[in-house]
Amino acid sequence: MKLVHLPFFSESECLEIIDYIDKKEIYLKEHYENEKNNVSNTNSVFENLSTNLYYKYNFFKDNPQYIPRLQKILSDKFPRLKYPLIIQSWGNVYKKNQGIFWHDHSYTSSIKISGLTSNIFIGGDENIGITYAFPHDKIPKYNYVNVKNKLGHIQFVENSIKHMVSSNKSDQNRYTVGVTVTEFDIRYSDSFIIDMFSENSESLLVIPKRHRNRTLIKHF
Repeated sequence: MKLVHLPFFSESECLEIIDYIDKKEIYLKEHYENEKNNVSNTNSVFENLSTNLYYKYNFFKDNPQYIPRLQKILSDKFPRLKYPLIIQSWGNVYKKNQGIFWHDHSYTSSIKISGLTSNIFIGGDENIGITYAFPHDKIPKYNYVNVKNKLGHIQFVENSIKHMVSSNKSDQNRYTVGVTVTEFDIRYSDSFIIDMFSENSESLLVIPKRHRNRTLIKHF
């Protein structure tokens, strides 16, 4: 699968989402700062609670007006996805000198999972972009591609694709919405099922199997 790059939010919606992320950062600091995970690299976006505590909320559950938009893209562009789909989504704010190291989203509890990873650019320096390591058969092992951001656009790749974001050297905060789309599989989805009935249930949005021309959305 190649990278898929599509418009998703309007400029005015991006401004509203920046306000949402800033307020979420304040909310998490007031209620969950003592649960922050330790970060060895102070220049990582994980220093910020909206990323560090991504499992405490879900962007699309907080903003359900955008769920049908996501649903349509998944249905139209990725018809082979296996339903139900488990959606996690959170806001990121990259402050001065912050970036994120190489990573992917293909494992949970040390078990390989299938699905997509995506990122929606909300504001900041568009030139930083995201760098992907696409595997290929020749040497070197990876083809490194930096894809510049476009305001309001979403990028999709397979969840096994490693990616990173270089340090934000601009004077603007860089805002994005991260999304993972995981195909349900009984071999590895028990951890998600457990989370649905735990204090982390707010982080999960489930899109069940499509029925004819409509899809039901399940909130836990």
